Amino acid sequence: MSEARFAASDGTTIAHRTFGNGPRVVTALHTLSLDGSWYARLAEALGSSYRVVCPDFRGHGGSDEGPEPMTLARLAADVVDLWEHLGIDTSVVLGVSMGGMVAQAVAASAPDRVEALVLTATGGGFAEDAREGALQRLAGVRSAPDMGALVPVTLERWFGDAAAADDLDRARDTLARTSTRIHADALEAMLDVGRFGPPEPAVPTLVVGGDADVSAPPAAIDALAAKYPGSRRVSVPGPHLFALTDPAVFAAEVRAFLDEHPIADRETPR
Repeated sequence: MSEARFAASDGTTIAHRTFGNGPRVVTALHTLSLDGSWYARLAEALGSSYRVVCPDFRGHGGSDEGPEPMTLARLAADVVDLWEHLGIDTSVVLGVSMGGMVAQAVAASAPDRVEALVLTATGGGFAEDAREGALQRLAGVRSAPDMGALVPVTLERWFGDAAAADDLDRARDTLARTSTRIHADALEAMLDVGRFGPPEPAVPTLVVGGDADVSAPPAAIDALAAKYPGSRRVSVPGPHLFALTDPAVFAAEVRAFLDEHPIADRETPR
C-alpha cells in the first residue's frame, strides 16, 4: 500500500491510498465518516489483477475540508482531479453507501472515464417517506453536541450483530472523533443523489445489496437497479458494510462482473 496527498482543483489537500499494482484500476469510494483505509481487505480479496485507488473524501481521514461545501458534485470532481493527478484515463468506479452516491455523480459527470460502475449498499434517490426520515436524522445530528449518543445507533445500522470486535472498535473510535458538522454535511450531500441520472453513454453497472441491510434495504437496491437499465442486481449475505468487513463473497461477484466487461477498446490507464 502507498499513501499520498495532492491538491484538488480548488486547492484542497486530498489524501489517497493505492493497494496493489495490477493492470486494471478500481477507484473505491468510502462511506460517510470513514476513509479509504477500510478498503484494504477488499483490495486483497480482489487479487493481483487490480490496482485499487482509495481517496479520502474532503473532511474525512487525511483530507482537508476545503473552502467549498461538501456536495456529491464536489466530491465527484475530487475523484476526477485525483485521476488527473495520477494519470488515470479510465477506471472502474466502486462505491459503498455514500461512496455509491458519489460514484453515481462521477459517472454522470465523466461517463467517458468510467469503465464500469459497482454500486453497493446505496440508493439512487429518496422516496418521500425516506427523505423525511433522512431529514429527521440530519436534524438530530446537527443538534447533537458531539457524536457520542449517535455512535451506537450508527454502528447498529452499519454492522448489525455480525461485526468482528476489532471492526467495531475501529469504527467506534473513528465515529467518536468525527465532527457532527462533517457527519451532517455528508448526510445532507447524500440527499441530492436523485439528480444524477445514469451516464450517457451507458456503462456496465453492478448493483449489490446485503440481505440484512437496514440502511439500504432490498427495496432500495431494487429501485437503484431499475434506475440503471441493463444493470445486474445481486444480493449477498450481510448488513450494510458487508463489502468492507467480510469482502470475500462481494469480491467474487465484482471479479466475475468485471471479467465479463474488460477494458476492451478503451485506453488502458497509464
